Amino acid sequence: EGQAVGWLSEKTFSIREVGLTYLPAELKRPASNEKIREISIPFEYRSAEWLPCALADTARILKQQRTSKNKK
Repeated sequence: EGQAVGWLSEKTFSIREVGLTYLPAELKRPASNEKIREISIPFEYRSAEWLPCALADTARILKQQRTSKNKK
């Protein structure tokens, strides 16, 4: 939907939202009180079967947040 869900830098992809229960345990998640909520995903995971789901969930979460803010 034309919405950025993350960015690519060097050999790491960062997703803007977190809280995805199916991500591998070895990936560091930010604490819930951190201002910037992103998770860094090493390039080696580029073919992981969970990655498209993580991107879709991130887009859904961001869209919900944007919709909630617009209703206020």
